[in-house]
Amino acid sequence: MLATATDSRILAAVPSSLPTPLAVLVWSGDSPTLRYLPVPEAGLVIGRELLPETADDRLSRQHAKLTWDGRQYEITDLGSRNGTHLAGAPLIHRSAKATPRAVMRTGRTIFVLTHDTVPSVPLEVHVHGGLVVGPTSYHAYQRMLHASTHRRHLTFIGEHGTGKTRYARTLAKRMGEATAVFDPSVHAIGLDKVLGKATTIVVEQLGKLGDAHRAALRQLLATRPEIRILATSTAPLADVGVPPDLIAALGDQPIHLAPLRERFDELPTMLAMTLANAEPSLIVHSTLVEASLSRPWPSNLHDFLSQLQICANSVANQGKSHIRGDDLSSEAGQLMMGPPTIQTGAQQTIANMLRKPRRED
Repeated sequence: MLATATDSRILAAVPSSLPTPLAVLVWSGDSPTLRYLPVPEAGLVIGRELLPETADDRLSRQHAKLTWDGRQYEITDLGSRNGTHLAGAPLIHRSAKATPRAVMRTGRTIFVLTHDTVPSVPLEVHVHGGLVVGPTSYHAYQRMLHASTHRRHLTFIGEHGTGKTRYARTLAKRMGEATAVFDPSVHAIGLDKVLGKATTIVVEQLGKLGDAHRAALRQLLATRPEIRILATSTAPLADVGVPPDLIAALGDQPIHLAPLRERFDELPTMLAMTLANAEPSLIVHSTLVEASLSRPWPSNLHDFLSQLQICANSVANQGKSHIRGDDLSSEAGQLMMGPPTIQTGAQQTIANMLRKPRRED
């Protein structure tokens, strides 16, 4: 499953090094897509006139207008038949303001409203061996490809659940070598015993290695030069207590993986792939994509993918044909503590909107 590339003509006049108000199209009709649409000073009208190739039969010819005042977006519904939604809620009085990164739905078309530099990488999404790679992960994936041609140790850094082990195992598979996996929170035996005859070992949670495991790792590095170490960590190695000698031995150029809340370009494709594998007969409703983009998923891919599978199985057992946003558990992907959701600005906007008294029509 591939997402479409941005029309380069749209971005021709946009300096890639400067932050630009962008309406990033991530879903159209019933499938993922990807287009970066700059919002000019006069505003951007969203609708079939702008997106003539859309498969969304609920998108009006001129559906909504976006303007940017240098700090926030103003979203105005242009009398559309099916309405405009912000963070899953319909616009009250057909207008609202939101700060980046807000999720906007017009019909069955979904945008993430940002104020970012246009990525200087291919603006498309591809699937490589189970890894979904869009502009956000492009550099990490390219560095992994480069590492596959150079036998050296490598560390993947990212929050819990960002896919570090998935990347490490993909790299090991690409190398075509016998691979072992060691997790200090799971394995009770020594690191060297897990390795066996393998020539590549994925060492998860490197900062949690005890003294005995660190000694075994030093011994492997000193006596078995054919061994390749692929390590994972939730933070820079020095910050999680890895001794300087091991940091120097493992190299100082880790690959950083972004958290899911920053990978809005890739999330719709991940969602579509996961549901196609779990329950291929289900049709994905745009509100599920909207709900998924609006949640912070503090456990990242681990929580996101497992909750999608649970949701899909439940919907299929009920005999439904569509899987919608309200089928997703209200607790799935919610933030109890930690970094803010991408929807902080929009949620505050909706709270303010709901406080306003309704006018009589």
